[in-house]
Amino acid sequence: MWDEELLIPILIGVICLLLIVLGISLIVKYVKKIRKNKNNESIHNKAIMNNNPINYHTNSNDNNVLQEKLKQTISKYENMQNELNLIYSKQIDKLADISKMNPDQAKMLLLNNLELTLKKEKSQLINHYNEITKEEISLRVQNMLINCFESLNEDFVVPKTSFTIKLEDDAVKGRIIGKDGRNKKAFELVTGTELIIEKDPEITISCFNPIRREIAKNVLVKLIENKHIEPSRIEKYFEQESLIIENKINDIGFNVVENQLQMYDINKELYNYVGKLYFRTSYGQNILLHSKECAMLAVSIAREIGVDTEKAKRAAFFHDIGKSVDFDIDNDHVESGVKLARKYNLDDYIINAIESHHEKVPIDNIYSAIVKVVDRISASRPGARIISFEEYIQRVTEIETICNSFEGVKTSYALKAGKQVRVIIDPKIIDDDQAIILAQEIKNKLEDTPIINKQPIDVVLIREKRIEIKSDGSAARLIK
Repeated sequence: MWDEELLIPILIGVICLLLIVLGISLIVKYVKKIRKNKNNESIHNKAIMNNNPINYHTNSNDNNVLQEKLKQTISKYENMQNELNLIYSKQIDKLADISKMNPDQAKMLLLNNLELTLKKEKSQLINHYNEITKEEISLRVQNMLINCFESLNEDFVVPKTSFTIKLEDDAVKGRIIGKDGRNKKAFELVTGTELIIEKDPEITISCFNPIRREIAKNVLVKLIENKHIEPSRIEKYFEQESLIIENKINDIGFNVVENQLQMYDINKELYNYVGKLYFRTSYGQNILLHSKECAMLAVSIAREIGVDTEKAKRAAFFHDIGKSVDFDIDNDHVESGVKLARKYNLDDYIINAIESHHEKVPIDNIYSAIVKVVDRISASRPGARIISFEEYIQRVTEIETICNSFEGVKTSYALKAGKQVRVIIDPKIIDDDQAIILAQEIKNKLEDTPIINKQPIDVVLIREKRIEIKSDGSAARLIK
């Protein structure tokens, strides 16, 4: 049997050994539990990031099964995509075979058709808005012109200057002629004019220079009133009237420029040229009154469109200043006006208005455009100008001759004093498209003809296709 003294230590050792084994097993279990919790937390975080459901009990075999299913699904999707691409390719080939076009050609055709459709719609929109814009502009222009004319206080009937003197006593003609024509020759030599004495009881003074013609008229009136006509008295009256006219010219220029138009910074030497315009006429229209009228119209238009009224007034008033000297020098009034404007330091916009109102140079500012408009308005209104019957007949005949010279024109008629021409064209020769071209060609030729191009002409082309058939009478119908 065991010794009691040895048994007790053995029991204690066994018990200690069991406690050690138990402690070790508990520690191992605790470590495993901690590791498992860490793995579950890692899986949970990945699931949150990938937005996938969490299964804390999934083991490695389940993961492998899921991966295999995913691979099969992806493979199935790729196979379906390949089948769809194959079907799409077959359809494209079939469409190409039917249409006899490859995809690039079909794409180009579609784009071209789309472009044509868009162009047509764009054209329709442009025409629509153009019509609206034209109506709005037309209404605005009408209102502007009405306001301008309402504010114009100048008389519409411009006085015409006559240089034919009526004689109450036919015997006066003999005294004016003098012995052997001595008085007539002296008068013509001193005044620089020509006396035309006919059978009628009147005397006409002819001279291209309006100033000399005015002086000669006043001298002749004084001689007739005095009844003592002789060369010495002619010279005396001529000197007196020349001085009177010179002073009158300066007074007229000063009064118009400063008192009426209120332009105070103009070179004083220009007053003399302004005054001379009083004696200058064009087709019976007094040029000074015409210039004043243009200035007033220009102010009204400038006010309506919001530009400088003072500049518009100056450009319009001085646009015909060359007519004060064009009878003295070998220039037309445009060239003469430009020389005067540069000599007396008028602004560039005024010089351009002088040059451009008869289209010598292009318009380069708004004031020149206004001048061109008001010049036409003043010259074309009723009563402003007179045209000789011979010139009227020549103008109308020339218009019709030009229109009839084009192929396809049956006849033409100039109407409204030559301001409109109606052209009848043959519909068998000229179609609608050719009619547009023909109208432009007629317009260009009219503009190139000097006797016609002074004022605008409305060209109206008439193209009509007539179908004529005669009905049968009752007797003819019975016979049939």
